[in-house]
Amino acid sequence: MFFLGKCLCGGGVDPVEVNTVELRKLGTRIGQLGDAVTRTVTDAVPRLAPAGSKGSPWAMLAQADATATGWSEYLTGLARRVDEAGQSLVDTAELYRASDQRAADRHGPR
Repeated sequence: MFFLGKCLCGGGVDPVEVNTVELRKLGTRIGQLGDAVTRTVTDAVPRLAPAGSKGSPWAMLAQADATATGWSEYLTGLARRVDEAGQSLVDTAELYRASDQRAADRHGPR
């Protein structure tokens, strides 16, 4: 059980302190990095393969297009996962804060 970000576990377990404000800030910053990767990929994709490579009968151009598509898909997925990780930290901060609030409501202020 947590109260004001500290574990009230007892039994020789060291207390755990969670700074929910900083955890939320970290999650937000990580999410912003995911957004930056998305913008960068969106801006770069048109330049990854030479013009006319889409559907080209030339093997080299077709490969350039396939490579550009592969990198685009990979980096877009990476950006999504980074954004999800950031959101997970924000959500975790909110869960800790809500848990602390419930404990404070039940037990009163320290």
